[in-house]
Amino acid sequence: MYNTIEEYALAMSVLLFEMRIESEYCNEEVSEEYFNKIVDDPEHMVLIKKRIYDNVLEGVQQCPNEHMFDGELGYNANTYDYAQAVDNYVEELYEAERQARLIVKYKVWVEIERIETDPEDGEESYSDCEFPESIAYRETFEDATQLQQDIVKTFGEI
Repeated sequence: MYNTIEEYALAMSVLLFEMRIESEYCNEEVSEEYFNKIVDDPEHMVLIKKRIYDNVLEGVQQCPNEHMFDGELGYNANTYDYAQAVDNYVEELYEAERQARLIVKYKVWVEIERIETDPEDGEESYSDCEFPESIAYRETFEDATQLQQDIVKTFGEI
């Protein structure tokens, strides 16, 4: 089979990559078109296979017996789990690209809650009375927090 765990990890990185991209892709957030665009790109192929290689190598070093087949390092039923690195890579890249294009702002709300207190046991229950009212947008979390603190200073209970 393989002379070293490095040879095994390298062979598995190629095999598992091929097996995974030939399998059906199913993800509600990331389209199959995007998945194929990434796995067909030579630069991404190298990075994905490297991730699989690293994961297999670490797995063999931690639990060598899980990678034995007839007494030698080889593919077995659990080895395919490392192919998940393909999906993880694509999903992480998609999310990073999505985050980079987002325009983020923070909305400050005021809401009214009804609070009922049981005098016997001190238990409180909360329920919304009206729909919350938006009062302001802020560009940063810090600005939204500052507005919230200013509102508390002005209207908060003493």
